[in-house]
Amino acid sequence: MRNALTKRARRVSKHVYQSLRWRTLDRPQLLMIVGCQRSGTTLMSRLFDADRDCRVFGEFSMLSSVGKDGIRLNPLPDVAAVISRVPAPLVVMKPLVETQRVRTLLNYFPNAKALFMYRRYTDVASSDLRKFGPRNAIDNIRPIALGDTHNWRSAGATPLVREHVARFFSDSMNPNDAAALFWFARNQLYYDLELATHGQVMLCRYEHLATEPSALMQRVYDFAGVACPDLTHTRQVHSSSVSKGKSLELLPEVRALCEQLQARLDTQYELRVKSPAVAGADAKACASGLRSAVLQ
Repeated sequence: MRNALTKRARRVSKHVYQSLRWRTLDRPQLLMIVGCQRSGTTLMSRLFDADRDCRVFGEFSMLSSVGKDGIRLNPLPDVAAVISRVPAPLVVMKPLVETQRVRTLLNYFPNAKALFMYRRYTDVASSDLRKFGPRNAIDNIRPIALGDTHNWRSAGATPLVREHVARFFSDSMNPNDAAALFWFARNQLYYDLELATHGQVMLCRYEHLATEPSALMQRVYDFAGVACPDLTHTRQVHSSSVSKGKSLELLPEVRALCEQLQARLDTQYELRVKSPAVAGADAKACASGLRSAVLQ
């Protein structure tokens, strides 16, 4: 109870501060955190929330209050109206279930950029199974296998991705494989939507955030185009969750599928870290081939 009251008091104090400090601000910068669930998106949101000059909207917020499940974004004009009233230099939102619409969102919102979070597939699958249970993993890939484009889980999935998932899907399948395949389908969006060549999208690896949080957050703030605050609060970040899923048992075919996509993402990320200016050119060169090596 005390913790809840403390959090509420801190939130109210922060909002009052922002209203006074930034009352004449014209329009905030917008950063959207996208990617697959259990990829460090909550940790990233918390780090932003510790910044007094940043307003964070989580998956469940007034930006997604209309739909029955409470996570799909409201009509974009309504979302824009809420954001326009926020007196803060940076607004962060976490529309994970809208990852397949990220290009539409970037085109719609002025001053918008996107942070595509990814994490090692075994750790994501293991975390998903622990939090949501084995049946959830199977339920997550059912719409993909069935080609249900009205479901956010399968929206944006290419025929080749659906084919890969359908090849392994059954109601009695190993939940480990289901969770790994969901990681594959959602992270494959990074290439199928050609986000690697999009100048307003930054790829972000969870393992880097967990081991070097201050250095990474500095890069993220630079990308967002706003002043970086004191990052003392990043000392609370620990790396104990890295490699927790390393012993996850998977079908060899599923592991190979995920390993190939993992390797491509890691290579892309290392390239961007070492030389951000040439990352886009490299990605464009790769785009002349198949969208992903895993789909060969």
